[in-house]
Amino acid sequence: DLGAHIDGFIAVVAHTLVVGASNEAKVDGRKADVILAAHLAAEAALRLVRPGSENNAVTDAIQKVSESFKCKPISGMLSHQLKQFRIDGEKSIIQNPTEAQKKDHEKCEFEVNEVYAIDVLISTGEGKGRELDSKTTVYKKTDEVYQLKMKASRAFY
Repeated sequence: DLGAHIDGFIAVVAHTLVVGASNEAKVDGRKADVILAAHLAAEAALRLVRPGSENNAVTDAIQKVSESFKCKPISGMLSHQLKQFRIDGEKSIIQNPTEAQKKDHEKCEFEVNEVYAIDVLISTGEGKGRELDSKTTVYKKTDEVYQLKMKASRAFY
């Protein structure tokens, strides 16, 4: 992923590529299936995010496209609305939700001039992420405000 902002208005981009793939050394098998499933699911999502459409239609389209390639979207993955200084706005699109997530996830309608970061993650496996033993290296600042005593602490936070 690569992201930038100008005056707090965020833009992000990501792309999947296979190192070493070429016209002579094409990707095939399950690797090709999952890459094409992700590409076509993203294309479907882009066509469905328009004024008047609902987030559930995007969820269903991603699910159907991935199933047609015998793949699964990563469970619970969210695509968020982008707002000024907020990379995770109130509205979101969920991929491959569990029953509990379906109940809790709010249905919403897309409106004119809204901005979304569409994250489509597809797997040839079970569609579940797994934790590794790596240490966390990326952190997100919360919106909470604290009454810090030292001026240096307030300036830093």
